Amino acid sequence: MRLKGIIFDFDGTLANTLPICIEGFRRVYRRYLGREFSDAEVCETFGPSEEGSFQRLMPKQWEEALQYYYQEYEALHDSCVSPFEGIFSLLDRLKADDVRLAIVTGKGMGTMKISARHTGVERFFERIGTGSPTGSVKAQQIRQIAEGWGLQGSEVGYVGDVAYDVVSSREAGVVAISAAWAETADYESLLAAEPDFIPRAPNELWMWLNDRTGS
Repeated sequence: MRLKGIIFDFDGTLANTLPICIEGFRRVYRRYLGREFSDAEVCETFGPSEEGSFQRLMPKQWEEALQYYYQEYEALHDSCVSPFEGIFSLLDRLKADDVRLAIVTGKGMGTMKISARHTGVERFFERIGTGSPTGSVKAQQIRQIAEGWGLQGSEVGYVGDVAYDVVSSREAGVVAISAAWAETADYESLLAAEPDFIPRAPNELWMWLNDRTGS
């Protein structure tokens, strides 16, 4: 069946922002919790949006911590974080084929707006779904977008860079595509999750999608 809609994750999928997300969290935890967190320890706090992580770990200071995170995250973007090579070309081609495009990310709306402004990707997408303070809502949002488009699950693909994105895709009943082009991607973990396709570059994804989206 032809794929008529593609939904993308953001961090590690559209742009190489995961390292600066981790560094931003590390700076918050250093300032408000008084100790250094490793990359792995930071990632263990992921799941809810930034608001949810901070509410859980620093309930009395979470709002101040969130504003500090926005400040640091914005500053880290000034290191010229941009979409991965080939992403703009991929999105242009999909738009030319009249494929519906959306983003579903675990990021909060505040950091998504910062990243969208710095990377320039927002213009391609008709909908952007962001994370919840209560935990991951990716599967629900993917399903809602597909239903809003009036498409069956088999007509929609979700592109994410971690194994949990495959789980969310399966829960939503859509085609699971694992992006393995970021240096932060764990190929073996993605392979074990058994997605429908694992491209190692945006152009490789385009070649696979071209047979499934072209009119």
